[in-house]
Amino acid sequence: MGAVAKTSILGLTNKILQELNEPAVSTIVNSTTGMAFRVMNNIDSTLQKMYRAFGWSFLEGEDTSLATTAGTRYVTLPTSINEHFLIGVHLLNHATPASADESVPLLQISYDEWVSWGFELTPDSAVDANQRGTPIYFMIWQGRMYLYPTPDNNPDDSAVGYSIKIHSKTNYAALSRTATTTTSQLPFGFEDVLCHGVLANMQLSINPGLASSYKQLYDEGVSELISDYALSNQFQLRL
Repeated sequence: MGAVAKTSILGLTNKILQELNEPAVSTIVNSTTGMAFRVMNNIDSTLQKMYRAFGWSFLEGEDTSLATTAGTRYVTLPTSINEHFLIGVHLLNHATPASADESVPLLQISYDEWVSWGFELTPDSAVDANQRGTPIYFMIWQGRMYLYPTPDNNPDDSAVGYSIKIHSKTNYAALSRTATTTTSQLPFGFEDVLCHGVLANMQLSINPGLASSYKQLYDEGVSELISDYALSNQFQLRL
C-alpha cells in the first residue's frame, strides 16, 4: 500500500467523462467551461477531501533546509510548506546541510509571546549586536519564520551562517492542468475511490439515486484505504 502511481488530470477526467457518457477530450489546457472543466474542478475538491479524511498524512513533505543570513531575523517559508502543520524545526550548524551537521530543535512561540518578550518586528537594521547569536526560538508571521536571537555568522565557521531544517506537511496542490506533462502521484487504490467521489458529486443534480450509489462506493473506499494504511503503518507516506 506504500507505493504510488503516476496519473494525470486528463486521464482522470476522461475516465470520469466515460462514466458520464460524455465524449473524451484530447486536452484540457486553458479550458474554462464545459463538462471537462467541471470534472477537473471536482477532481481537485474531492482529492482535497480525501486528504483531509487521512488527516493530511499524505501531504507530509521531505525536510526543507533554508539558509539564514547574518543580521536578518527571518527566513521566508516556501509556499509548499503549510505553516499550520509543522512537525519539527531544527537548527543546523552550517548553511549547507550535511549528514554530520548537528541538529538542535528550535522552540516555537506565538506572536503574542514574541511581542511580550520584547523581540518585536523592527527592521533588521535596528537589531542590536547583543540580540544576534545562535537562534533558540522561532515565530511564524505572514509567511516568514522569525528567529531569536537574530542569526549571526556561525562562530565555528565565520564564512557561513546557519541553516534551518523544517519538516512539515505541505500545502495541498491542485493536479497539474498540463495534459502532457502531469506526473502527479497518488497512492495505489486512490484513483478509483477518487473517481467515485467525483461522480457522486456530479450526479447529485442529474441522477440522485446513482449519486447515492457512488457516494456509498466512495465512503467504503475511503474507509478501506484508511484501514489498509493503518495496518501497513504507512501514515508517513511521502508524495
